Amino acid sequence: MASDSSSPSARGRQASRLLDERRRSELLGFLLGTLGLLVLLALVSYRPTDPSLDTFSTTPARVHNWIGPAGSYAADVLLQGLGWTAILVPIAMFVAGIRLLLVRPFHSPGAKLVGLIALTGSLASLLELFPYTPAVGGVVHGSGLAGYVLAAGLVKVFNPTGAAIVAGAALLASLFLVTRFSFSSATQFMKRRLSFFKAIAARWRDWRGARERARLKRKLERQRALGKQPIIVEPASRRPPGAAANREAAPPPALE
Repeated sequence: MASDSSSPSARGRQASRLLDERRRSELLGFLLGTLGLLVLLALVSYRPTDPSLDTFSTTPARVHNWIGPAGSYAADVLLQGLGWTAILVPIAMFVAGIRLLLVRPFHSPGAKLVGLIALTGSLASLLELFPYTPAVGGVVHGSGLAGYVLAAGLVKVFNPTGAAIVAGAALLASLFLVTRFSFSSATQFMKRRLSFFKAIAARWRDWRGARERARLKRKLERQRALGKQPIIVEPASRRPPGAAANREAAPPPALE
């Protein structure tokens, strides 16, 4: 008779303890982070001359991509489709992998995925609308096929200026879904950064004031050295009320 430890139910319970929810999350996070690293290295080491769906050679070509033929094909597909925004793919994998490793699940993962797609599309469109976007490797279109198609559709409907506004608005909206970005926090961030310039302006005013006081002090010292009585101009705010009126109403001195 088989013991309880070797029964199917016991083995099932042991397997469930081995791959509980926490361990599954850590394993999935590790694999996702590793895949993100492979994709990142493939994109960084991309060369247009490596074997891909766009190249053809009768002789075996040397693969310069750090991840080999798999990396050269994957990098070519991502860059041809997304252009420079393909870098968001490994970044998203890293972020998701780290959160899974820390067993910190995403809140509203569907909204996060929609935001990531909107972020990629809007950024690719802006790269297409920007006239000085460099080509990837000097060959691949900087905005990719997705950016070209989206920008062409936006320009057809809204013209270039309206297309840029719509793409920028979509970019900000996607940041709301993907990150904790908000206009209030962005305003506070800018205020903290601009406080540096305010401090510089305050120091400039203090320096100008000190310089003016030093100039007046030197002028008074020169007048005393020449035997002249210095004329002190009292600010109007410090004059007693009615002093100007009394001075104007005073009768002229009698002529002898």
